[in-house]
Amino acid sequence: PALWYQVLFRSISVLVTAFSTMAIEAALHGIPVVLVNYGDGVGDYAKWEHIRPMLKWPGVEVVSRPDDLVPTVRRLVNVGLPQRTRDELATLAQGVARTDNRIWMRIAAGLL
Repeated sequence: PALWYQVLFRSISVLVTAFSTMAIEAALHGIPVVLVNYGDGVGDYAKWEHIRPMLKWPGVEVVSRPDDLVPTVRRLVNVGLPQRTRDELATLAQGVARTDNRIWMRIAAGLL
């Protein structure tokens, strides 16, 4: 799994996922994140301590309609994020990642 994470984050321009700690890991690399939420708003996800701050980060977007997914991903891939925004995203993610041992375990495994 550790090698898979290394390859994944070196190979993608945008991460598309449901509300997952993997989104924080992508943000640690300055990779924009699209959170797919086709339900009734952000709902219970916003209650999770490690997810709530991420909803306000630059470079993290919540997509609530299937029709919005492809255009959002295309925009982030084609336009990207300025380096300053990528750096800010990584810094914000570090603050949250420090509180989640699962994230640090995967990061450490990826370094070994």
